[in-house]
Amino acid sequence: MPSRTPGIRPGRTPRRARRETGARATGNWSRPPATVAPARFSRRGDTHVSGRSDGRAFIGSFTSAGGRGVIAVTVDQETGGLTELGATDAVADPSFLALAPGGSVLYAVSETEEGAAAAFTVSGPGAPRPLGEPVPVCGAGPTHLTLAAGHLVTANYGSGSVTVLPLAA
Repeated sequence: MPSRTPGIRPGRTPRRARRETGARATGNWSRPPATVAPARFSRRGDTHVSGRSDGRAFIGSFTSAGGRGVIAVTVDQETGGLTELGATDAVADPSFLALAPGGSVLYAVSETEEGAAAAFTVSGPGAPRPLGEPVPVCGAGPTHLTLAAGHLVTANYGSGSVTVLPLAA
């Protein structure tokens, strides 16, 4: 019997909702160099820019542009300076990140033509560690994700679609 992790359930087909806009993305748009996922959640799930109680935050960077993938840092509360703890390039172009409410699992979308979502454990020191392989989202260029009712929801810019993936318990 496979072990249950807080990652994305393997072998499940994502549900998609598609809205036709009459125009497809040309891919001729600029990307930000990185995004930062605040590392602390309140009980309601709202994020706090101050970071997790241990001062860690996570940065997504485009590997196709020379970035190092998902980077774990500590934030100096006095100066705002960042100190790198480690990085992983286990997923290509992680453009958007979100922490699970418990703060020990980080999710990322792979903003590529194929599109994927990945889960990482961030409970230990150093670089985030992958929880299995990235899972296809059946949509191009996922640019946002959120966690809702045991599911990971992605907004796919390139295909103009939304994907809903069940999360493992």
